[in-house]
Amino acid sequence: MFCILKLVCVKSNNIEAIDFDSLNNNLLIKFKNSSKVYKYHNVSRSVFENFMSSSSKGRFFIRYIKGKYKFEKIYSRGQIKLIH
Repeated sequence: MFCILKLVCVKSNNIEAIDFDSLNNNLLIKFKNSSKVYKYHNVSRSVFENFMSSSSKGRFFIRYIKGKYKFEKIYSRGQIKLIH
């Protein structure tokens, strides 16, 4: 099955775009230095909402997401649509 992800661009030095799959509670993050999207499992909607409203996406990621959730790398650049 072919799927195109639509991620929302964010203002950050390290993070390019973010999305949330509310059906499966997966947080999707595209970093600026990678063509991969990282899918973080079992993330609550409130964590996603706080992430999106944080003034520093990088600091929020390091403090509340990195190392706290299992993740996997998914998709290549050709299958990602960034929404500005």
